[in-house]
Amino acid sequence: MKGRFYLGMVAGVVGAALLTAGCAEDNQWLADRNGGVAAYKRGDFGEAERMLVSAARVADTFSPQDKRRGAALNDLALVYYHQGRYAEAEKTHKLALAARKYVLGPNHPDVATSLNNLAFLYVEQGRYAEAEPLHLEALAMRESALGPNHIDVAASLNNLGSLYEAQRRYVEAEPLYQRALAIVEAERGPNHPFVAATLNNLAAVYAAQVKTEEAEMLYQRAIDILEDALGPAHAQTGASYNNMATLYDSTGRYDEAEALYRRALAIFEATRGPNHPQVAKTLNNLAVLLTRESRYPEAEPLHTRAIRIRRDALGDIHALVAESVANYAVMLRRSGRSIEADRADARAAAIRAEIEDR
Repeated sequence: MKGRFYLGMVAGVVGAALLTAGCAEDNQWLADRNGGVAAYKRGDFGEAERMLVSAARVADTFSPQDKRRGAALNDLALVYYHQGRYAEAEKTHKLALAARKYVLGPNHPDVATSLNNLAFLYVEQGRYAEAEPLHLEALAMRESALGPNHIDVAASLNNLGSLYEAQRRYVEAEPLYQRALAIVEAERGPNHPFVAATLNNLAAVYAAQVKTEEAEMLYQRAIDILEDALGPAHAQTGASYNNMATLYDSTGRYDEAEALYRRALAIFEATRGPNHPQVAKTLNNLAVLLTRESRYPEAEPLHTRAIRIRRDALGDIHALVAESVANYAVMLRRSGRSIEADRADARAAAIRAEIEDR
């Protein structure tokens, strides 16, 4: 995962303005949400889930016009995403979106946040046709409600750019990232993690267009910002290591790439858990590198583990599952296991055909 902006969980104290002093349910909701937000920020997603489920249940007892239910559901959906539980994240984001539209109206910035978050999830799942109209709607809504230079507008620009990048629409993605970078630097200063996120995105577009020097410069600046702001063991820093490793890998700097892949993998396993899609992505990248170097005994368990994680998180019929199976087939064929390779290639082709038929 690159440095996309997945926004929506705000500091729990914002909810204090909604409280009626002395009400036990209000106080319980605030305590649960504050605790859930704090756990989310430190990466303790199990505790965050427990407390935010409780906050959502308390919010169910409030008036249908109370906006706290939408806030709690949005936060809970973010936790499910970070746990790799995409089906639950989608369902909960849709509930949050419906709650916010009902209470706040169709054009409120919080509605835009829910649209943005749901679209982001669709992009992660390769559901691009569903994501684009949501991202465009969220961007237009934010520009109208907040002005063209608001930080949330930059978030929408980043996410729309990431969608276009995933579709190889680089010419459309690049100006969106450049505009987002200008906004974030002006609003947050040159060394904020949001700046690093946008640098990562713009660097990936440059790398895809073989602008290697420009890409490396931006990736390194992002790493420097994140190591200083968040530390070298943070998940966002790990994502930057993975991104730089991909660049090194594509330019034949395999030793440097391997070291960064392994560093990113250790960070993701520690911060996201061993079965998160981010772990699978880095496993896949590292396995491909090892296959290229004919280190098949080291590559095979990484390939098979990446396939298993992606199937569990995304389902059997998914483009990323097909990608991992196809990469495994390459390793099998290069190691002389042609019959197994043919089966894996056939499976990857069948997955892609079923996706196209949908």
